Amino acid sequence: MDVALSDQQIVDSTFSLIDLPRTTTKDLELEKDWLEGVTVSWKSSNTSVISDTGKVTRGDAPQTVTMTATVTYNGITESRDYTVTVLKKNSSGGSISGGGSSGSGGGGGGLPYVPGNENPVQPNENENINQNTPYKDVSNNHWAYGYIKTLTDKKVVSGSGDGYFYPENSVTREEFLKMILSAANIQVSNEAVSFADVDGSAWYAPYVATAYKLGIVKGIDENRFGIGENIQRQDMAVMADRMLALMEKEAEGTALDYNDKAEISDYAVSAVENLAALEIMNGDENQNFLPRASATRAESAKIVCVMSELAE
Repeated sequence: MDVALSDQQIVDSTFSLIDLPRTTTKDLELEKDWLEGVTVSWKSSNTSVISDTGKVTRGDAPQTVTMTATVTYNGITESRDYTVTVLKKNSSGGSISGGGSSGSGGGGGGLPYVPGNENPVQPNENENINQNTPYKDVSNNHWAYGYIKTLTDKKVVSGSGDGYFYPENSVTREEFLKMILSAANIQVSNEAVSFADVDGSAWYAPYVATAYKLGIVKGIDENRFGIGENIQRQDMAVMADRMLALMEKEAEGTALDYNDKAEISDYAVSAVENLAALEIMNGDENQNFLPRASATRAESAKIVCVMSELAE
C-alpha cells in the first residue's frame, strides 16, 4: 500500500535532491523538476561570483560563495545553505592559498606516525637497508622508496620517532588530509567546523576546517568527519581528485576495467577514473581496485608525491 508523504517529508526530500558541487568552473544547474507544488528559490552571498540564477564568473583567485536554497511547499518554508568554491581563471596550476594564516595544531613539520589499534604491521628489519635511506623499514629497493624519501625531504611525512616508517600500516582520514594539504603548500586556518567528532583544539582541526571550506572533504555523514577512521581507497581518490580540481590539474577520466568496478560507490567513480587517467592510482596485480580497502602509508606517499609534482 502506498503511503503518502507528509508536507514536511516532501520539503526534506526536496533538499535531499539538491546536490551542488563543492568546487566548480561552470554555471550551476539550479532548476530541476521538483514535485508539483514545490518551489525552490536561490540567494547568493556574492552575486558577482555566482548569481542567484547560478551563473558563474571566475576571477583571479578562488572564491567561496554561500548559496541559500529556500524550499516552500503547502505553507512550509525552510532554507539551507550550501557552499561552493569557484576556481580561479587561467590558472597554470601550483599551490592554492587555503584562506587565512596558518593555524595552530600540526605545525610545519612532517606527519608523524603512531601505530593505533588496527594491529599495525611490524617493520621488516630483514631487508637490505642502504645507509642513505631515511627509515629502517624502507629499503632503497622498496617500490615506494622514492616517494617516501621525497616527501620526507620536503617534511610532508616523517616516521614514528624510532626510525621506522611503517609503510604497510593504514592511514586515517585526517592523516591523509594533512598530507595532501601540506604537499600543496596550502595554508590552513583554524575556523570552526560543525562535525561533532572534530576537536577544535586537536592538531587536525585546521586541516579539516580548511579542506571543508575548499570543498576537498564533506565528511562520512552530515555530523561526522570520520576522525580516527582508516581512509578507504575510494575516499582517498575523491579527496585527491578534488584537490587536483583546485589546482586545475584535472584529466579526462578513462573507462574503468577493474574486475571490481561495480563495488566502487557512485560518488567515487569519476574520481577513480580521473586518477587512473593521470596514473596516480591503479589496481592490484589481479586488476582489482579494492575501493573499500584501507590505504597504506606507502600508497598514500605515492599519491601525495605525484600530486606534489603536478603542483610544481
